[in-house]
Amino acid sequence: MKKIASIALALAVAIAAASAQERDYIYTNPVAPPRDALERLNLKTGWTAVVDTESKRDGIATIQLTGRLLLIQTRSGLVTALDAENGQTRWRTRVGRSYQRVLPLAFNRKSVFVVNGTNIYGLDRETGGKSWEMNLPEGVTSPPVAGDFQLYIGFSTGRLSAYLLPAGEQAAGGAGSSSEMASYLRGEELEQAYPSGTTANLPLLAWQTLTRARLEWAPVMGPAGIMYASPTGEVFTYEKFPIKERRATQLYRYQLTDGPIPVSLGQYEGTAYIGATDSNLYAVNIDTGAVNWRFTAGTTILRRPIATEKDVFVVAEKLGLARLDRLTGDPVWRLPRGNVTYPANQEAVRFLAANPKFVYANDAAGRLLVLDRQTGIRLSSYEAIRDFPILLSNGINDRLYLGANNGLIVCLHDRDYPVPFRHVRGEERAIDPQQAEVETKLDKLITDPGQEPAAISTVLKDLLGEKNGNIKFLISENAFKEAGMFGFEDRKAAIPKVTSVPLRDVLRRVLASVDATYQVIKDTVLVYPLTKKATP
Repeated sequence: MKKIASIALALAVAIAAASAQERDYIYTNPVAPPRDALERLNLKTGWTAVVDTESKRDGIATIQLTGRLLLIQTRSGLVTALDAENGQTRWRTRVGRSYQRVLPLAFNRKSVFVVNGTNIYGLDRETGGKSWEMNLPEGVTSPPVAGDFQLYIGFSTGRLSAYLLPAGEQAAGGAGSSSEMASYLRGEELEQAYPSGTTANLPLLAWQTLTRARLEWAPVMGPAGIMYASPTGEVFTYEKFPIKERRATQLYRYQLTDGPIPVSLGQYEGTAYIGATDSNLYAVNIDTGAVNWRFTAGTTILRRPIATEKDVFVVAEKLGLARLDRLTGDPVWRLPRGNVTYPANQEAVRFLAANPKFVYANDAAGRLLVLDRQTGIRLSSYEAIRDFPILLSNGINDRLYLGANNGLIVCLHDRDYPVPFRHVRGEERAIDPQQAEVETKLDKLITDPGQEPAAISTVLKDLLGEKNGNIKFLISENAFKEAGMFGFEDRKAAIPKVTSVPLRDVLRRVLASVDATYQVIKDTVLVYPLTKKATP
């Protein structure tokens, strides 16, 4: 009976997803919302733009925001880059054959990567010029992702391949761009990989592996690993740069959820946010697989979670839109519902954008909802955006981007924010300055004579206190309760005797002694349980 119920639930989710896709194909001829209607919402039009479409068969397939570029693909194969702040067309490039299956674009700070059929194209991010075209060995099923040095592609057979980008395509200087990574699989190995007479201007296969899983959702990347989540509920991560072995190195693999994963993964820095039909949203460290916290919605998670600097926005069936504290997973909103409070706005079915005052969403009828950011209560609504079936869930800044299949793109924003309010500072989720400061403190070499065992909370106060830079820390009580580790703060730990050892290494050793680990989030060291790694 339980198995039948799971199948029925998965089928319901698939039908809901199909309905959402059908709406994406609706052809409309909207106009930009009138000024007087927007003033009532304290909004104004930032800009409007028109992307070329061939006919009513054509339309907008994907919209993605990356730093200061809005990247748009049409079903006929046109890729257009708009300036996200003023709407000006930066470039447009037609790629491959028209009306192929369209996957979201991959990009790094130098290039944009487009899958078309069994080919993949590299475009210059500044000009849109084609740098290369490469034929792939089989069909691609999951959207590719790109780092500074490598491009990761998941195939229909479950094969995961990592391709080293040509030297001119590498975004050197980014996170993790050590000289070791920059020279990865170069020199003699490069000569062996490319026989005489072939070109080295194409991506080079660095490593590949059969994952024994369906690769449907786009992966997410941590500092060291690339994580995939199978629709069946399994998660696994491979080391991005297996320098020593030069082969696919699986960091961990385990069954995370009790039900299917029906939506793609959300991400903020080194944490993935994974929603499932088992009614839970999981915050998982990409590199270690540790579950930082779990939020139980009570019903199926319906959309990709959107994580910002402070919040995670999640939509669940019948629950609506909830705002969670990103550090702890605790609901922020407490809306009145009868004689009880409710952790979500039940009208909202999709997160669109947010600023410090408001959260923007839409309801099942397609209306724009303006919610109070602090309480989640609906303040106003607007019907006319129902004519814009293409909506971007924007966790990068506070702008509302609306699209229609006639090619019209409209950007709206709060009147009090003429300059975009950024939830992710810098290009492509760069480390927050406050986090960078904490990381620098953790790199400091310390010498300590060692201390007798004491409660872990006391040890952390001493280790991260004034003598080492006053680093804030937070023990994730919910995560330890979920792991059955009650009374964690009272567990005994000792600071070892060390001489000129990085503070981060000492912190890891101390926490490992009590089955815990940590992650830096903004200006805080978050402490949570150390999960056992599954056998690859």
